[in-house]
Amino acid sequence: MTSKTLYMEAVEGSSQPVFENYARVFNDTEGPSNPSNWRKEDQSGVPQGNFSSSFSASVTLSSSEKNYSYVADMKKLCNATFVSSGGTVYVDWNSYSSPKISPVVEQNSVYAFASGYTANGLDYTFASWDNNPNSNTITVTEHRTYTAVFTAKPSIANRNQQITSSIGQLITLVWNANPNPNVTVYRVYRKIGQNGSPSLIASTSNTTFTDPDYTMTGNSEDTYLMYDVRPYYSVNQTESDPYFQSAAFGRIESSMSEDKLIASLSNELPVNYSISNYPNPFNPTTTINYQLPENSFVTIKVYDMLGKEVATLVNENKSGGYYKVNFDASKLTSGVYIYTINAGKFIQSKKLMLTK
Repeated sequence: MTSKTLYMEAVEGSSQPVFENYARVFNDTEGPSNPSNWRKEDQSGVPQGNFSSSFSASVTLSSSEKNYSYVADMKKLCNATFVSSGGTVYVDWNSYSSPKISPVVEQNSVYAFASGYTANGLDYTFASWDNNPNSNTITVTEHRTYTAVFTAKPSIANRNQQITSSIGQLITLVWNANPNPNVTVYRVYRKIGQNGSPSLIASTSNTTFTDPDYTMTGNSEDTYLMYDVRPYYSVNQTESDPYFQSAAFGRIESSMSEDKLIASLSNELPVNYSISNYPNPFNPTTTINYQLPENSFVTIKVYDMLGKEVATLVNENKSGGYYKVNFDASKLTSGVYIYTINAGKFIQSKKLMLTK
């Protein structure tokens, strides 16, 4: 009985003819999944088992072995093509210009996404691939093109939102129009303080808005207001992401009705205590506005310059929120008075000027 050692090597790459429109590789290092093997087959093509997973292999043949085949299990090299209207795609975290063709051994995966971009007044954010909508990890089985799908929201890149009013005027916002023809409405949001909850206070087709509820004061003891104007894209029914850009100190207008005040501030819990009044000087009435960041027992009293109490305006438990109370001094003489709030650990006094 004699034997002979047969040395074999898989042929791949440019020297390997394309078969069924796919180049073939012996997958030992080209991909972590679906590796190639050498296998032995009988004359009927029935596998007799694998004997090597190396690109180069050897087998010792004996004279008793006849009519066996030794087959390299070559894998398809599939072209995954990634296309993005934004011009840039990322494949396994490396960036490429679109379209990017990535050869991938069949049954192996790549991680891919597209870069967002801004065009014609809209911000486009990558959402998915059209042929793989549920994941950015793509298991490749054939030649296929994957086209990036984006969601669109209005951009505020050139919004240039500003407050143009002066001290003593109602707070007025101005901004630039969005260039997209399908953005014709702007939603105006307001919040109290850095951590307040945003409230939608207006929708307008103009590029200016005057807040009817607040007068600008510039006084840090008054209410800290922040504004955000969000363009609205009618095609997708989306608005720009929150971005509060303009801020001012303001005072609630005394003409604001109690129902409107409650509705306006129902979602805006203050972050600190404060008290103010308007107008001042006054004749004979003024409105005292105060805010509570938490539930408190509140007392507000008015004194003359000799320290004599002339009025008790509030003396009860109050929930956290915004309040106002009117002070009628029609029975008092002209002069300076002091009003004091006592709420929890917060105590503050301010002057009132009655002029008749």
